[in-house]
Amino acid sequence: MTLETDKEKMRVMLNSSPLACAIVTRDNEVIDANEQIGLLFGIDDANEYLKEPERFSPEVQPDGQNSIDKVKEMIRQAYDQGHAYGEWMHQSATGEAIPSEMTFVRVVVTDEPIVLYYINDLRELRNLALMKSQMEKLAFTDSLTGLFNRRYFIENAEAELVLCNQSKETMAILIADIDHFKKINDNNGHAFGDEVLKIFAKRIKDVLRHDTLLARFGGEEFAVALPRTDLQIATITAERLLEAINSKPFEIDGQFIDVTMSIGVACTTSFDLPLSELMHRADTAMYEAKHKGRNQVMLFCDDK
Repeated sequence: MTLETDKEKMRVMLNSSPLACAIVTRDNEVIDANEQIGLLFGIDDANEYLKEPERFSPEVQPDGQNSIDKVKEMIRQAYDQGHAYGEWMHQSATGEAIPSEMTFVRVVVTDEPIVLYYINDLRELRNLALMKSQMEKLAFTDSLTGLFNRRYFIENAEAELVLCNQSKETMAILIADIDHFKKINDNNGHAFGDEVLKIFAKRIKDVLRHDTLLARFGGEEFAVALPRTDLQIATITAERLLEAINSKPFEIDGQFIDVTMSIGVACTTSFDLPLSELMHRADTAMYEAKHKGRNQVMLFCDDK
């Protein structure tokens, strides 16, 4: 049998594949392709692919390999070992990137072995993965400030506290609340208040280490967890946060506004203290700061 007479058998194999599929010779000549190739690359006639298959791949793959050299190596491997597999970056007729998987399989339907290769479009899978990642992020992130939310904070602060208790190390919690935030909203509108929250969150975040657990608890209240930190260091940290907020007015749409906050600080005094109690103590100290004039740091004391 000749290659030409056996192409009908090969075409049956091509058209039975739900994936984009083509036949390639040992010399890297693509001699046939199914209709799915055209659909994948956005071309009306799969023959366009046969004439210039290299057009549908960038010159260099994401791993740094030249596309032509890489595909030749995969074809050689398929001929020698029966199959080859690898990730690939294709591109459509309009230049859209198409992340994919390529599978090369050696088949024998003529006197000469021939390799079929299948292209599995990964865009949908990657989009699903991206969507899942975004949904997970939304579940744990405050959409306005980009900080972690209350749920994420509680779960991770609980875990950090357990580790601190096990290693007999102290842990501190800071609760910060913007002073007179309702008045800011009432006088300037909620959109203005949202901008205040964004700037406030950024200033706090810029002071803290990148691995510090910081969250917006809701409204104008924020929380910071400081594992392996004693009361003295926690107090210094709180004072630095206060200074960052007081350092200069907030500028929003050409308007300048002075913003202050009250911070409560609490630190573990025993290694069986639950997070709920530690946070209650920090919250109590924060409200004491409010009652004593605001714009200050207050520590929780056991005798209160």
